[in-house]
Amino acid sequence: MNRRTKLTEDVTERRRREDESERLLTVVPRLLALRLELSESRGSGQIETSHIKRIALEHAPSVFTIACGEPRCKHGSYDLTAQLLSALRRGEERVEATDTCTGDVGTAQCGRVLHCVAMAEYAPA
Repeated sequence: MNRRTKLTEDVTERRRREDESERLLTVVPRLLALRLELSESRGSGQIETSHIKRIALEHAPSVFTIACGEPRCKHGSYDLTAQLLSALRRGEERVEATDTCTGDVGTAQCGRVLHCVAMAEYAPA
């Protein structure tokens, strides 16, 4: 099986999980806005990539799985779901979450690290 096929399978599985999950606004109905500041690094901690992802709440899934940015990584992703949903349910406005990629690069584990700072806005209680 070639790399493109494996990548397509990973994307298909991630989309399936998102499609089957509850919608984010069902889980956190007071949520008005959500922005994720994402930075990815190797184990050394030096940031290699960073970007901001604004979540379109109207149709957003309650799953926060992000693909690994290492092009050679097979089956790599980060799952911030438990960390973020727990904090969002509590109404936290600023949440920090981190996960390590468990995909493979060659015969070794990828080990890249994703750090997320989530900024949330809520409707009054």
